[in-house]
Amino acid sequence: QNNFTFDYRRAITIDNTQNSSNLYDYQVGPITVDYVDGKMNTDFSDLRFTDDSTNWNDHDWDTSYSYWIENPQSCSQVLARNPSATSGIYTISPNGSDSFDVYCDMETDGGGWTLIMNLDSNDGTNHHYDDTTFWTGDNTVGSVSSALTNDFKSKSFALNNSSEIMVWVHNEGSQTGYATYNTLASYQDKSFYWLLNNLSATTITSTRVNNTGTTGAQYNPDRVQTEYGDIFLDHSEALVINRQSAWASDTYNKNRITTTLTNNDYS
Repeated sequence: QNNFTFDYRRAITIDNTQNSSNLYDYQVGPITVDYVDGKMNTDFSDLRFTDDSTNWNDHDWDTSYSYWIENPQSCSQVLARNPSATSGIYTISPNGSDSFDVYCDMETDGGGWTLIMNLDSNDGTNHHYDDTTFWTGDNTVGSVSSALTNDFKSKSFALNNSSEIMVWVHNEGSQTGYATYNTLASYQDKSFYWLLNNLSATTITSTRVNNTGTTGAQYNPDRVQTEYGDIFLDHSEALVINRQSAWASDTYNKNRITTTLTNNDYS
């Protein structure tokens, strides 16, 4: 029997296994490898965990060890833990809820935006302003895997809170312009579900913060709009409204959101 010790380090992502919690990247320190009769047996002599937002947590480990790190509540927390995170699908648990997957935009206006909804004309379905089941319900629609190109409504619609609104104009998931607005103080830290169920003929946005390619964004629940655009809320929510081409018959925003574009030939 020959015994020797060496350092082995590797980042690994672990899926949810208990209590809506999730282990993130971890590294394992010195591993003792024993060769017995031509077979290799490994025992960890040191185990280190990190969630990319804290220092390494060191633990001696003989056979097993459980170490739980809470899921982020939004894409902004994902980005805070890992500043190099790129746009894609991540797991979150807003306000201690059961975990679920969301699409995160990690590039626009600092990143950290969680997609809560996408309305897309590809399937020929229009959710008009009087479609109360769709707009005021907490149900989900579609799959996060195709959230930018098909109708989609996330659990974040009802669970995540917001303090900003961003207009994001896109064509099949490719952004062409955006604008961000602060939410009025009285509507800070509310979910989009709450806004739709509690406001009437009220504009919720105030000062525009940043923009490119768009000129306006507001929320008005009592009007049927003909403009088009995509709305993102806060660094924890997003509402996306898509259409196929400028001024076409399926161009719509009959969903109580209105935007004005500077790029009239957008298609």
